[in-house]
Amino acid sequence: MEVNIPLLDAFKQIPKYAKFLKELCTHKRKLKGNKRISMSRNVSAIIGKVVPLILEKCKDQGTFYMPCIIGNNKFENAMLDLGASINVMPLSIFNSLSLGPL
Repeated sequence: MEVNIPLLDAFKQIPKYAKFLKELCTHKRKLKGNKRISMSRNVSAIIGKVVPLILEKCKDQGTFYMPCIIGNNKFENAMLDLGASINVMPLSIFNSLSLGPL
């Protein structure tokens, strides 16, 4: 492939080209109304195996504590960041959603 444009112009076009490629490669189609899709036994079996794995990965890992010493200060139960994204909502909103006990 050969591109005959100045390098700076090429860099300016990257975001537009990336968006074009993304739209070209993803075919999002929504079902209209209450349409059903029939699946073969193989697909049903695969989905049946995958869904429990997804649910298993979403379990709460709890809080991770570790002893930590900074200078002369010793912290027995220092919380460590596991890199998880956590969303917090007020308890009153949670209760109004009637999602059950925490």
